[in-house]
Amino acid sequence: MKKDNKKLITIKELSKISGVKQKKIADYVKRGLLLYEEEDPDLTRYYDKKNALKSLKEIRRLEGEGVNIKEMRIYLNKQKEATMPPPLSEEGYKIVKRAEDLLEEELRKELKDDNYNSEEARKKRIEKIMRKAERQIKEENKLQRLKSRRIN
Repeated sequence: MKKDNKKLITIKELSKISGVKQKKIADYVKRGLLLYEEEDPDLTRYYDKKNALKSLKEIRRLEGEGVNIKEMRIYLNKQKEATMPPPLSEEGYKIVKRAEDLLEEELRKELKDDNYNSEEARKKRIEKIMRKAERQIKEENKLQRLKSRRIN
């Protein structure tokens, strides 16, 4: 199956190609380590071949290094985050750093919940968290400006 230039495969095909048992792949999905692209009404899940193979390789490597599941999720989520261009000013850097901290804090909370297994659901949740972080940063900036005005 192809969609948007992506080769989508089933768990059976992924298992055959990767050499990882279907049960183990299903466990990775359940634990939020491996994400699927689509799910049919009959609950057949489809994985992007290239991304799934890359993710399985990384998961197996981390397992071999003795990394626990929670740390794996955090690491894999960070790997998937989009990289931002460097800010132009020191203030911009502080804002971006605060946003990253807020996002990481929210993601850590989300890792306790396995309801975000699909890539689309996870992206929507991350976008929501980013909007929340942006609002919090704007509020903090307003408070800092008010405080500095009071001091002067």
